Amino acid sequence: MIGQPISVYTDVYGDFTINVSSSIGVCDIKITKPGFLMKELKEIVLKKDLQLSPITMWAGDMNGDNVINMADVIDVVKGYNTIEGDNLYIADYDLNKDGVIKMLDIIIIARNFNMTSYMN
Repeated sequence: MIGQPISVYTDVYGDFTINVSSSIGVCDIKITKPGFLMKELKEIVLKKDLQLSPITMWAGDMNGDNVINMADVIDVVKGYNTIEGDNLYIADYDLNKDGVIKMLDIIIIARNFNMTSYMN
């Protein structure tokens, strides 16, 4: 939540659940994850035992400019064909988390191509 950072774990697709343990009231929630479009949820009424689930994040915003486009593909290509442990391997570019930056990671970007944070 904006002003009150919390951490949750996502699956490889960026899906996660937020569990609320006490009533907070109305708030805006800003969600970020490296390699994914930022997502904002506006005027959410958070009350005890509310579950926001599932919340899906769109993978492919490698440079954090809130749009998935060719610049993101170019970033991933810089680490193309590297494996975990290589000097050029960047874990955030390995979108499917299989330990290799390859065509499957670029396909994930292509699936969300031209999406922006404002379309979420």
